[in-house]
Formats: sequence, C-alpha cells, structure tokens
Amino acid sequence: MKFAGNARPFANCGYFNGRALTRFLTLLWLAVVAAVSMMPLKLKYRVGTTGVFHDPGHFLIFFATTLLLCRTAPGRLVRCAGVCAFAVAMEILEWVIYHNHFEWRDVLVDLLGVAIGFLVVSVLPFRLRYSDAPNG
Repeated sequence: MKFAGNARPFANCGYFNGRALTRFLTLLWLAVVAAVSMMPLKLKYRVGTTGVFHDPGHFLIFFATTLLLCRTAPGRLVRCAGVCAFAVAMEILEWVIYHNHFEWRDVLVDLLGVAIGFLVVSVLPFRLRYSDAPNG
C-alpha cells in the first residue's frame, strides 16, 4: 500500500506496526467473533443477533473474516480452510456448551460467506502487500 509523501501510519507505535498490528487486529476480531458466538441465547436476544439479521450477520462475519485472513496469495487456501474450521468449531461449541440443536443452516451460511470472500480475494487485487509500504 503506498502512502502519500512520508506518511507511515503506526510507524512509531512500538510493537504495533505493520504485520504486528495486522496480527493483533486479526486476533482481536477472532476473539470478538468467538465471544459473540458463545453468548447465551438470552443475551443474543438482547443484543439483537437473532431474528431477521441472523443469517446476514453470519454471512457478513465470515465474509469479513475471510477478507481479513485470506487476502494475500501465499497460503490463502489453507487459511480459508482454517476459517471454515473456525465456523464449524463455533457451532460445535454452542451445541456442546448450551445443548442447543446443531444449526446446520448457520454452518452453511458461514461457509457461503467464506466461499464468496475467497472468490473476492482471489479476483480483486485490493490486498495489502507489505513490500509496497515504505521501508523503515
């Protein structure tokens, strides 16, 4: 990614620069997704993750996760498989912890989000390449 002039966002932020910042934000994103997935059903009703926005929410979360994790070519397929495994693991954990029925529909919507995200990152050249950033 080319920056205007000598601008280098996060260049002097100690540990949080370049890849470290991306890794931190990625782990934070995954932690938030896991936390929301593991919320008790009563809390999910209160927060509004059920109802009409349930399926689009699943799709968008795993679409965004795929864009975040799979945007660079090396290892893209393996990372996308990891996102699929993460989606299935979240549903299995909900099933085991809360004894709900296993929500196959959620898994299918999650995997659709991953598949569409994979197609987008495979076709569009929007990914951040660290080699494009100024050195230093």
